[in-house]
Amino acid sequence: MLVSYDPEVDIAVLYVAPGQVSLESGEEVAPGVILHYDREGRLAQIELLEASARHPRASLLRYSVPPPGPVSEAEEVEWAFDVVMSDPAYKLGATLKVAELSTEAKKAIVQVYERTTGRKLLG
Repeated sequence: MLVSYDPEVDIAVLYVAPGQVSLESGEEVAPGVILHYDREGRLAQIELLEASARHPRASLLRYSVPPPGPVSEAEEVEWAFDVVMSDPAYKLGATLKVAELSTEAKKAIVQVYERTTGRKLLG
């Protein structure tokens, strides 16, 4: 099972079915919990709205993967940078003004994180 978390909208998606699946229907089974089904009626995704209210944001980012399907390099770098910044075990030693960082600067930080931790984030 894969997890994707979008911190901008605070939504987590748990991908139950492997690969890219066409979703046919969905139903809200509890407030903020939506089950999505494929064309054969099988559970394909579980969507959690306001996910950080249910689980610590740092954990959501740390254990999530980029959403399946094509994403731009900038989107991939932004996701990876969020993972790095949320990892409590990894400290940069300085306070960063994140809003002022370019995509290239964020990518460099992610690459250092990858070399230091052995965790591959960028394709």
